[in-house]
Amino acid sequence: MFKTETHLHTKEVSKCSRLSASEMVKLYSDKGYKTVFVSDHMNSDFLEKNSNLSVSDAVSNFLTGYYNAKKAGDKYGVNVLLSAEYSISFDGIDNHYLLYGIDEEFIYANPNRESMTIEKLRKITKDMGALLIQAHPFRGSCFPTPLYVDGMEIYNSNPRHFVKSDEERAGKIIRQFDLLTIGGSDAHLVEDVALSGIGSNYEIKTSEDFVNLIKNGEGTVLR
Repeated sequence: MFKTETHLHTKEVSKCSRLSASEMVKLYSDKGYKTVFVSDHMNSDFLEKNSNLSVSDAVSNFLTGYYNAKKAGDKYGVNVLLSAEYSISFDGIDNHYLLYGIDEEFIYANPNRESMTIEKLRKITKDMGALLIQAHPFRGSCFPTPLYVDGMEIYNSNPRHFVKSDEERAGKIIRQFDLLTIGGSDAHLVEDVALSGIGSNYEIKTSEDFVNLIKNGEGTVLR
């Protein structure tokens, strides 16, 4: 079985992460993962940190973790793919959404500014065939928005963001709305690394491979 990490954050970009992109990739390589998605936070912390820059320069900074991870991936034999975790204000609450099937051009064209709404993000991703997945739908004040996503994280192994009962609650909503499912480690620290993800019978080499895997229900949530 091939293992893919769907959810990790690099110190270069995500304020909450304590591991560099290179450190992350090396750890995942050591744990036998063949593919990782870099899903750094595109949120208010990042935007505030880069508020004095042009949109283009801010996005270039956002992609630093991904590019550094790709270099490490070439060294350690790991496929490094681009994702992003957008924080979108929904009824005054910031929910978190993971995007798969995107590239650098997407980020440059759709930075997460104040004008970004869940309705707008949903339309953009749907039109281009990307996956919009709600991350840890019960973390803190977050709440599920099944009408605006393709799927949800049914399992998030980060103990600071997820408890066991969340899996049962998410599962009920996923079944009710016939949503897709993924799992992820949501890795920020060494102890978070390689605790979840998606298993597959074939190697995930591209974002398109992953999108097709999830849409076809062929992936296995790693626990």
